[in-house]
Amino acid sequence: MKMAIAGANGSGKSSLAKAILDSSEEAFFESGEVLLSPTMKAVYLDQTYALINREKTILENMQAANSNLNYQLLRQQLGHFLFKYDDVNKSASVLSGGELARLALAIISISEIDLLILDEPTNNLDIETVEQVVEGINEYQGALWVISHDLDFLSRINITKAFKLSQQAIQMTRYLPKESEQYYQELLNDS
Repeated sequence: MKMAIAGANGSGKSSLAKAILDSSEEAFFESGEVLLSPTMKAVYLDQTYALINREKTILENMQAANSNLNYQLLRQQLGHFLFKYDDVNKSASVLSGGELARLALAIISISEIDLLILDEPTNNLDIETVEQVVEGINEYQGALWVISHDLDFLSRINITKAFKLSQQAIQMTRYLPKESEQYYQELLNDS
């Protein structure tokens, strides 16, 4: 399942994701309960790409993500995300925003993840990197939850359910992002 959640800035989309994953002290539910299987592996990819260890190289980050893959497969996957030759030995600390996004997707592509939560994944990315993100997401086989205002992006990643967050309540939308005009109007009418 690929799910999108939309809402005005400050409506609580990121806080909801963090509360569900319990990854933030300041995120909490006023009421209700969410149960995740203890065996479920969920990854939250925020806008700063915190899952990347900036003190390691590109290749070391990939090795840490899946130590079962051999060197050749890691290099092949990095090449798919445009990291070639000696670039793989660069420190992650010197990467641009687009390069960090590509590395995060490369890490995700080799990780065993049941639920991937992407928080505004196309913010500050160039067109080529957005294309890479779309391709990577469309190849991803697990459950996906996307927090995004980018309707073009959402319409290209085969969202199967969409929700809107307004006034601290979440509701399913009548339209999916691929029905761009109706989806956009539904979100606008709710703000």
